[in-house]
Amino acid sequence: MIEQLIQVLRQKKWKIATVESVTGGLIASTLVSIPHASDVFSEGFITYTSEAKVKILGLNQAWLLSYDVVSEKIASEMAKALKKKTYANIVVSTTGYAGPTTGNKKIPVGTICYSIGIENEWVTETMVFQGSRNEVREAACQHVLKRIYDLVKE
Repeated sequence: MIEQLIQVLRQKKWKIATVESVTGGLIASTLVSIPHASDVFSEGFITYTSEAKVKILGLNQAWLLSYDVVSEKIASEMAKALKKKTYANIVVSTTGYAGPTTGNKKIPVGTICYSIGIENEWVTETMVFQGSRNEVREAACQHVLKRIYDLVKE
């Protein structure tokens, strides 16, 4: 499916950019593992901490205090900030709790929020995955890439 995504993006002459927290660059790494990824992948950022989200993306510090960092609001703002910084047709952001700790009563471990911007259309969703830390991160990566593929092939 990743090869097909790269092909569709090449046909459309579209670029994709990532800003990842919980996935720690896994989406970018997965994309660039495919031949011809350089035709479509423009750039990727890892903003793992709240401080990095403020410094690199310019997120409002008050949002990070008002909303849980693992929220659709923060995922959406991350993607929108990335869109302003790049010329990419597609931007994607991820934030979440991979575990084994850091979840809370409202937001359990395995919760991933992501946002995808394609041109001027936005999709922001929350998923909960089960498994070890790396299984959660891998599942999130595969889910987000599949979601992008489904959106762009329409």
